[in-house]
Amino acid sequence: KTALNTPNSFIYPFPKLQNNIQYLVAPDKSFRIFNWEVMKSPAEKRYYAAIQMSDGNFIPLIDISDQIIRGAEDSVFTNNRWYGALYYNIIKKDLGGQSVYFLLGWNGNSLNSEKKIIDVFGFSSNGKAVFGAPLFNTLERGKRLNPNRFIIEYQRGAKLTMNYDTDADQIIFDHCESQIGDPAKKYTYIPDGTYDGLKWDGNSWRMYENVIQILQLEQGNAPVEKPIK
Repeated sequence: KTALNTPNSFIYPFPKLQNNIQYLVAPDKSFRIFNWEVMKSPAEKRYYAAIQMSDGNFIPLIDISDQIIRGAEDSVFTNNRWYGALYYNIIKKDLGGQSVYFLLGWNGNSLNSEKKIIDVFGFSSNGKAVFGAPLFNTLERGKRLNPNRFIIEYQRGAKLTMNYDTDADQIIFDHCESQIGDPAKKYTYIPDGTYDGLKWDGNSWRMYENVIQILQLEQGNAPVEKPIK
């Protein structure tokens, strides 16, 4: 806190922290986020973060994700009540003349499941940091939803990818299904080999299913247009 409150510290890269603390700079360089995790036990994690604004202001984030049993997708949080995560990407969009930021992160959740999260970050009319806004148009079992943040919960240890693809201009992520055919048990979800995407339509991230076509080949056929000589 003392270091971040030091004048002109925003331009200092803090190289000694890079092996222990993740930090991301917003695309417009208006702020950066210092972010780390403390494991109290295999079942108990706590997330820490601090937002340093380019004008020198400092905003601490207080994690309460372990207190939220349900309803995280539809909630709006502040810096004093933050749904903790380890962030790995920031996407900036302009909406109604204001900058809105989308934070992509991971949350260890529990012994049985993990979560990938896209949270909305911005400032209220009185300048307070706010997390969450209905800027998603998602699909769940064929039904359209408008959550305040996008969360995928899946089986612990499963390798699920979710990140922005510049070529496709979409956030692309693994589609998951329950191993036991029970959609209510998110801790049984694993990637099924297909991919869904979120594309910005100017007002929200609209979800599309099966955005990457997987070429199905018969045994013995190589994935080339012509035989290699």
